[in-house]
Amino acid sequence: MKIYKSIALILFFVTFCACGRTKYLSINNTVDKSKFELKPYDFSNASLIYSIDSSGLDKVLKNNHDKLLIVFFTFWCPNSNSFIKTIVNESNQNNITTILISPDDWVYKYEYLAFQQKTNINNPILLLDVNEYSKGSIHRKMDKFVNSFCDDCKDVGGFPSYVLFDKNNSIIYKGLITKDNIKHFIDILK
Repeated sequence: MKIYKSIALILFFVTFCACGRTKYLSINNTVDKSKFELKPYDFSNASLIYSIDSSGLDKVLKNNHDKLLIVFFTFWCPNSNSFIKTIVNESNQNNITTILISPDDWVYKYEYLAFQQKTNINNPILLLDVNEYSKGSIHRKMDKFVNSFCDDCKDVGGFPSYVLFDKNNSIIYKGLITKDNIKHFIDILK
């Protein structure tokens, strides 16, 4: 009997406490949809929320940078909330161009704007383009996006995860950021 309670407890935590999202919003009214529309990222205003697809990433990579840090995160994941401010501050102090990308749908635009204000982050936040990365598991959408530029990024899958590029757009480091490796990650940025 004890084993069944333990299994039930484990299943509960895995189902309800992991950094996964099952809430899907649908907006059928075109007037409502217009409030949530996102422009493709264009480097003009870093403090906005944009959409991105693989061609948008190509533009980001072609932009002049010594190092480029792409951080995959969500505003609702506890690990992302714990580390995102530190990640952004450290990368900015080390003159690393930093782009924050979330696999959440465009209907969360205002939550991300509020997150930007709450955390005082001025870096652009890009939401995966819903036309290219349709609804489904956020992890599946993120995997599809990551696989569009990296064949060997199986360890980039949780939140927050990162990919660090050099000026030639070669991947220097990649992986998941946890409380156990955050200090190592900060050292990588220096």
